[in-house]
Amino acid sequence: MKLLQLDWRAYFKQFCAEHGGTPLEHQGKLLFPDGWTYAKDSYAGPEFPPPENELAKERLIYRYYLKRLRILRQEHTILKRRIAMLEQEQINRSAPMQQTISYRGEGGKQIKETGPLDLVPMRSEVKLMQQDIMQCLEKLRSKPSTATS
Repeated sequence: MKLLQLDWRAYFKQFCAEHGGTPLEHQGKLLFPDGWTYAKDSYAGPEFPPPENELAKERLIYRYYLKRLRILRQEHTILKRRIAMLEQEQINRSAPMQQTISYRGEGGKQIKETGPLDLVPMRSEVKLMQQDIMQCLEKLRSKPSTATS
């Protein structure tokens, strides 16, 4: 006989995909882009649907995008500064700066790879953040003015 076990972590991952992706902490819960909320401390939930009142739902969604915009702008600034600092540091060096990347390979074995500093992934992340910022701004512009309170 096979033992059935619920995988709450997998459920939560599927919940995230179903409700718009990355949640943000809001009033002790995780808030999703569609207004759904989820327990902050348990993969098993509980989960809560958005308010039935359309205006309350719009306000909650507006808060999500406003908070997400603030976080993205802050992270974007930090990452751009880090790239600029690394570029400046490299200018003052006679050989390529080195980086070490650690990850788990097959079988869970820790692997470390060292090579020349590569800022391409960080620059790609900056571009993705810029796109996310623009998406947030668009969502905030499309909300009714009554959603600002």
